[in-house]
Amino acid sequence: MTIRVSSFGVLLAANLLAQPAMAQELNWSWGLDVTSNYVFAGVTQSDDGPAIQPWFEVESQGAYFAFWGSTVDLGSDEWELDWYLGYRNTTSYDLDWDVGLAFYTYNSTGYCCTEVTLELSYPVTSQASVGGFLGYNPDSGHWHRYLDGSFAFTDRISGSARIGANDGMDTEYWQLGASYNFNDSVSADLRYHGADVGDAGLAFSLSFGF
Repeated sequence: MTIRVSSFGVLLAANLLAQPAMAQELNWSWGLDVTSNYVFAGVTQSDDGPAIQPWFEVESQGAYFAFWGSTVDLGSDEWELDWYLGYRNTTSYDLDWDVGLAFYTYNSTGYCCTEVTLELSYPVTSQASVGGFLGYNPDSGHWHRYLDGSFAFTDRISGSARIGANDGMDTEYWQLGASYNFNDSVSADLRYHGADVGDAGLAFSLSFGF
């Protein structure tokens, strides 16, 4: 497998991981998701079967480096391995923003593509928030965009919805779901996915985060 990471990504990772003086400022998080169906942009990536999705992130003062993986069923590929770096912050008007760079790779076919991303989220009320995502693939010139919203019914129960389109997969898609937080580390999610290409159905996920 060949993983292509920009020089900026190497420098950021080195800055985060190789300076003992900043060690006390590093924030580590990691976890594992187990889902009945890995669906991306309305299209199953696991042939409508279950998937295991580990992840980790290291962050310092808004700058972050992260990994996310998932089992897949895509010909000779059995694993998707994604690498992220970026910077996130909140404005004085409570608008959360995140600018990043993502590198998508697979265990057999190797490097797939790169995506430049912008993600925004704004709390409309203490219970409701709206947001959006815009991703650009410089290798192909394709765009990925979506709008979403969430509402917290209680401290443990929330609902969310998303509508989007992905040029690279030639799909328009939507999803609607509900989540339940057992505690700060464990949550469950039940979600219905729909797309104009015909992939539709329910997916159940358990998430463990630390």
